[in-house]
Amino acid sequence: MVSKKRVEKEKYLSLIFIFLSLIILFFPKDFKLKIFLFPNSLLLKPLIITKQFLLSLKNYQKERNYLYELFLKQNLILAQLKKISNIPSFSIESLENSYIIRRANIISRDNSLKKYLVVDKGLKDSIMVNFPVISLKGVVGKVIACSDRISVVETFYSPYSKISAKIQRNNYLTCVVCKQDVLYLDYLDETVDIMENDTIISTEIGGIFPEGLKIGVVKKVEKKTTGILNVTIEPCVDLLKIDDVYILQRREQKIKRDELEILLKQLELKLPEIKFVK
Repeated sequence: MVSKKRVEKEKYLSLIFIFLSLIILFFPKDFKLKIFLFPNSLLLKPLIITKQFLLSLKNYQKERNYLYELFLKQNLILAQLKKISNIPSFSIESLENSYIIRRANIISRDNSLKKYLVVDKGLKDSIMVNFPVISLKGVVGKVIACSDRISVVETFYSPYSKISAKIQRNNYLTCVVCKQDVLYLDYLDETVDIMENDTIISTEIGGIFPEGLKIGVVKKVEKKTTGILNVTIEPCVDLLKIDDVYILQRREQKIKRDELEILLKQLELKLPEIKFVK
């Protein structure tokens, strides 16, 4: 009895299967393809999702490694820039042949904190008026007054300061002046070759500063309607960040006796009204 029921059940299942097969047989090809692919896509979906996740994770690792390398390069460049910014613009030792160098501490300042400095060296240290004053990064100013133990330094921010200078790139002579706490270049011709980031250095004209000390960098170049150039510069020395300076005293150059006598004779020939004591 049980076997008979089982046979009938199998018949019904077979008929259902045949019926469904006939129905599917008459369906369009696209629809039949979707029906057959649906179980596959359903089963493969987790694998596809896993594959996409692994690919995205791999891309993320590549991007992370690239950003990490970029970060290291930028840190290296930044370290190099910081190192360069702390390098003096010249070597103090390079001036020792021509100058006696005295280090002086800044003990007082004017109300602006940067136009006039008072230092702890004076007449008893052989300091005199018009001695140049510098820092490791460039020009600071000159001595304008001395007492026995202290001296007053007029910096490049003083409205009375004028520093003979030139453009390092082309040796064009100019002068650094200060107006309302901003440094400008004076005596510029309309056709001068000057551009932003040009370095301005000192000259020996005027007999105060050594040749080649950094003063500043051109910050802005403007041409007025009158044709006059308005050039502002950024000083190399930040006066608010220094505690000491160097005062330079030019070493006396010894002249041989015979060379001196020849020179004086030549001058007497040109200027007979002047007599020199030999």
